[in-house]
Amino acid sequence: MGDVQRVARRTRSFGFFTFDECCDPAYLDDGSDPVWTKGVFKPDGRRRILKKDEIGNCVFLSSTGCRLDMETRPLICRLFPFDFNACGLFPEPVAGECPVELLEPGQDLLGALQMNKAEAERWRTMLYSELTLEKTDLEYWTNHRYGT
Repeated sequence: MGDVQRVARRTRSFGFFTFDECCDPAYLDDGSDPVWTKGVFKPDGRRRILKKDEIGNCVFLSSTGCRLDMETRPLICRLFPFDFNACGLFPEPVAGECPVELLEPGQDLLGALQMNKAEAERWRTMLYSELTLEKTDLEYWTNHRYGT
């Protein structure tokens, strides 16, 4: 089962994603990960993305964080703040959008997020194994919008 199926089962809807061109340069296809490119991007360059609310936040984001439990959350969201490719996790997490200045003295980002590399590697492995599955099944699931 892939992200679309996990989230749809939990939310009872397929209305949480759309296909669009990626506007964040960090997520553009730079050719460095052919497995990702083949599994994520449509021939026209669009990819599946979570819908945004009226102010541009993910539809699952609340004032206290993601409304989806960890086992339902899309794998790419679970992996944040790790950067990765088909070969593995990069050595250090990418702070990026994280307000690291709010961390307690001596606290690191992974500790604050209650993340560990072993779990992140498990999710990365799942993500890459699901890319093929989702590429194959996505047309079926988007054409059968149960619960929407």
